[in-house]
Amino acid sequence: MRIRERYELAAELKDRYRQATKRERGELLDAFCLASGYERKHAIKVLGGRRRKVGGQHRATSAAALGTGVPKGVEGGVGSGWLHLLGAAAAVPT
Repeated sequence: MRIRERYELAAELKDRYRQATKRERGELLDAFCLASGYERKHAIKVLGGRRRKVGGQHRATSAAALGTGVPKGVEGGVGSGWLHLLGAAAAVPT
């Protein structure tokens, strides 16, 4: 199957796939994978289309961006909690 034919087949099946029940989606995926040669996970992405997040603004996640700093009781900063397992706790600058 040529690439153009794969795109055409995907365009034809996209609406049916989105409106189908779970069992029907499985059957459509099996048929599409056999016809196109795509792996199942890739076929899910092709037929399912792009799902966009509702909203749009990114939230600040770092402590510096939130203005909270380092919580009390955490010494050595980020990542120092696992260093004692490696025996390198003394190498952490304070």
